Amino acid sequence: MPDPHLTDPDDAAELRGLLERSVPRPAAPADRMEQVRHRVRRRRQRTASAVAAGALAVTGLALWPGQGWFTQPPPTTPAATTPTVAAGHPVRFAAAEGLAMSLPEGWQAVAAPRASRSAVVYAATQRLDDSGATTRCTRDTARTWDVFSCAPLAALEPGAVVVALEPIEDPGATAATDTLTPAAAPGDGCRSLRGQLEYASAAVIPAERGHPALQVSICVAESPGTGESSPPSTRMPPSGTSTPDQNDLGTTGVTISPAGPATSGNPALKQAQTLLRTVRFG
Repeated sequence: MPDPHLTDPDDAAELRGLLERSVPRPAAPADRMEQVRHRVRRRRQRTASAVAAGALAVTGLALWPGQGWFTQPPPTTPAATTPTVAAGHPVRFAAAEGLAMSLPEGWQAVAAPRASRSAVVYAATQRLDDSGATTRCTRDTARTWDVFSCAPLAALEPGAVVVALEPIEDPGATAATDTLTPAAAPGDGCRSLRGQLEYASAAVIPAERGHPALQVSICVAESPGTGESSPPSTRMPPSGTSTPDQNDLGTTGVTISPAGPATSGNPALKQAQTLLRTVRFG
């Protein structure tokens, strides 16, 4: 209720000023400014974190696989030691001087390494396993290299065939043969695999145009119940040939001569001939 004695506005204003000055104001706490500064710093940190998170999200979208920017390359696969199975399709063995071939259906091939020389490629009508193959490397009684002593299998199954393709670093090996003929008797290495017939060490590709020569050997097991190296079971159907590039060194004209009536119709040998006609360096 207004004071009836203060009718002059100036007097009223002066009285209000006196009253305000006479009432003490509470002092700010000593650490209040420090608290204010702390809140300001926290606000700035939250703002900076939000900006950084947004930038990372944008960068992550840019680097997402499939967008074409800095995608991680696939891991390098170590050299395989498992056999290759690729019926009708060319396969290439870099460890064997780039030797390439097309495998008949049901065949397997693997490159077995050798110390200080290129690998030997073995192709067979049965499962191959090169683990520990090089520990069996020996020389035969004539002190010549027996390629079947390093074959990646313990023994041939009845009626099976294994072909050894060996690059030869010999610049003088300029002659090659188109016909493989059986040896009078299998060598030690072929016999150790239960082989009864061997086509031994025939050069089918000469050393020229920067490529080594290629030497081929074949070991054939006897068929079950016959005692002779005759046809294996019909589980190995014949396969067509694959025509190599005419610019590559190949073996398109190789022929495997039968050892006699028992092998003249051997489907496994026919498949081996089909395989050899696709072999090339390239």
